[in-house]
Amino acid sequence: MARKGRGGHRGLAGVLSSAGAGVAGLIAGIVLLPVIISTVSAEQYGIWLVVSAIAQYLNYSDLGVGTAIVHFGSRSRAGGEERDLGAFLQAGLIWNALALVVVAPVFLVVAYLYLWSGKAQEVLTQPESLTLLLVGVAMLGALLLKPFGSALNGAGLLPIERRNQAVGVLVRVVLTLVACLVLRDIVFVAMAEAIAVIVPVCLSWATVRMRKLARMKWAGFPGGTLRYMLSYSVRSFAVNAVGALLLQAGTIAAGVTLRPQDVTYYNAAFRVYTSVRQLIGWANDPFRPALSRLNVAAPAEARRALLSICFVTLSLSVAGCAVLMIAAQDVIRIWLGPGVPIATIAVTMVVLLAGLMVNAIHLPLIPAADASGAPGVFFVPQLIWMLLTVGGSLFFGAVLGLPGIALGLTLPLIVIEPFYLVRAARVLRFTLLDWTRAVARPVLILAAGGGAAVGLWLLAATVSDLHGSGIVAAVAFLVGSGVTAVLLRNVLPWRSFVTMGRLEL
Repeated sequence: MARKGRGGHRGLAGVLSSAGAGVAGLIAGIVLLPVIISTVSAEQYGIWLVVSAIAQYLNYSDLGVGTAIVHFGSRSRAGGEERDLGAFLQAGLIWNALALVVVAPVFLVVAYLYLWSGKAQEVLTQPESLTLLLVGVAMLGALLLKPFGSALNGAGLLPIERRNQAVGVLVRVVLTLVACLVLRDIVFVAMAEAIAVIVPVCLSWATVRMRKLARMKWAGFPGGTLRYMLSYSVRSFAVNAVGALLLQAGTIAAGVTLRPQDVTYYNAAFRVYTSVRQLIGWANDPFRPALSRLNVAAPAEARRALLSICFVTLSLSVAGCAVLMIAAQDVIRIWLGPGVPIATIAVTMVVLLAGLMVNAIHLPLIPAADASGAPGVFFVPQLIWMLLTVGGSLFFGAVLGLPGIALGLTLPLIVIEPFYLVRAARVLRFTLLDWTRAVARPVLILAAGGGAAVGLWLLAATVSDLHGSGIVAAVAFLVGSGVTAVLLRNVLPWRSFVTMGRLEL
């Protein structure tokens, strides 16, 4: 029998490790992008961004078996499954190997067509194109070991899996700096990013093996286990794969409609967006196994925990996005310097973050639905959002440039987001009134306090003829929200943070 982990990790540890790894990735992205632009070139890096976006999307070809490993592994710990973690992990590894055999040729064809297009060949030499193609294949190869990270999560050891992710970030920073400052070659930048993807899954494999968390015995092809996992994971995959295409659509649309350097400039704004979104996701991910377990043992407690997670997620998302939106132009100027189209990138970033504030309403609800045993319930709104985003990004991108691509992602949310919430309320058994009281109202109060502080600062700056710094206005928003939180501490649901911290993963 596989040896269990050293005990359950509390939710606070999971959040800290997840958020810590997310912060590390955010800092790495912020530090590295201006270095890459100034030493390698925005044009060459833009080509690689499109290739890596294709590889990252095809990583979802496992049909969500990683989610199934987390879900069923967590249920197994709660006594809700006949099979153990080793059986699910073995089936996942076999499935991913089969998936790689299918998607690798697809990647080769699509990436080849792009790398040997006229637009790319104006920027790259043929040897560089060939090397980038092979590096992309290596990045896609991480799919083989991907289930080991899911196994750590399912075993209640997500902090260790996030530590492995943080090691990957460190590897990326060191190798990218060497590639830029010493070698000054896009090929080595691409290699650095590919190695940074491969290292965490290798570390997860080593951890599972050394701790003997999952014992695998060959007893023939695990067809029954795979069918059982896929009956759950395919529904989850449908949502996740569409979500992944949503995130890659802008980069691909920029590659199709704009110049290679515009892909890099869009990626600058999008890197801020994805970093914040990743922080949100990694703050929620620790609670997927906890909610899976609670839905077996204590459904009422699972619903209370979900509303707490929703409040914490939305309040922090609104605060973080608002601060970055207010200070966008100053942030871009300080970050990337005067050699880039500052105003265009800042507007693109503001449009993306505005969408993320709305998007944060449903981000905790997708893993919660997976944990409740109802994956795929958001497939229809997710699919509609994807179709509108792809069409909108191509259309608005051709008409408005970079901000148009961001508008294509954000604009559909005005119509789609209410459908997410209504469907979640029905499936997860909470009322819209409960959600409004526990989540929406307190978040609006905090945002109003921050907005009032910004208004007062702008009024004072106008009257006193001061320079209206975006960074100072962003600080005013934080101060206003903080003062509101203190003054209304008996009204706002701050125990939600305590509830999240005490959840056992």
